[in-house]
Order: sequence, then structure tokens, then C-alpha cells
Amino acid sequence: MQRYFQIQGYFADDQSIFDAIVSSTHDYDETTDDIIFFYGLTEPNILQAIQEEIAVNGEFFITAYQETELV
Repeated sequence: MQRYFQIQGYFADDQSIFDAIVSSTHDYDETTDDIIFFYGLTEPNILQAIQEEIAVNGEFFITAYQETELV
């Protein structure tokens, strides 16, 4: 089952903050590409990134998240 998460955090390069961008647990989907910021990010990946304060793919840090539905 595909799941979606709203994530909050900041970009690694310039530390600019983002809020409520959407990630998906599955790979690229053309029908939702305008909505999804990052593909393939599972809840365990998110929790690990937060707990270990590591940048996802070296691109961004996650500070909070919540599961969401696409409307």
C-alpha cells in the first residue's frame, strides 16, 4: 500500500526551511508527480533521518512529519 507523508525540514545547501512537502513510499508516479517532492521515503527512513540528523540523499534534513492523504 502506498503511503504519503508531509515532511518539514530544511535544505542542506542553504538551510532554507520547507513545510508540508509531500513524500511517497513508492517510486515515481506520473499521475502524482506535481504533488510529490520525494519518492521512495518510508516511515522507518524518515524516523532514522530525524533521529540521526542525517540529510536524505545529502539534499535535505527532516525535522517533523505526519502521514497524509492525497486529495
